[in-house]
Amino acid sequence: MDGFDALEKIGKEPPAVLVTDLEMPNLNGLELTRRLRSMPRWEALPIVMITSRATDKHRDMASEAGVNLYLSKPYVDTDFLAHLRRLTTTEPKVEVV
Repeated sequence: MDGFDALEKIGKEPPAVLVTDLEMPNLNGLELTRRLRSMPRWEALPIVMITSRATDKHRDMASEAGVNLYLSKPYVDTDFLAHLRRLTTTEPKVEVV
């Protein structure tokens, strides 16, 4: 799937949280996030980015785009699920793990 596919699917069936990769064909996760954040309907949508990129540069770019949670691979599944529960039950905040 690429970012354009995600935009289309989100428009048809709004998710409780969006999990994306940084690197995707045609429309990467950063640009997808920027586009969603520019639309009032999606301003509060929790967005999680999972990527192999662990540098401060990439974390900063994700934060500036509007990502709520940035996880670098490898990550622990139970931690990931706990983050998802928190993001879907409380007001999303930016978090870098």
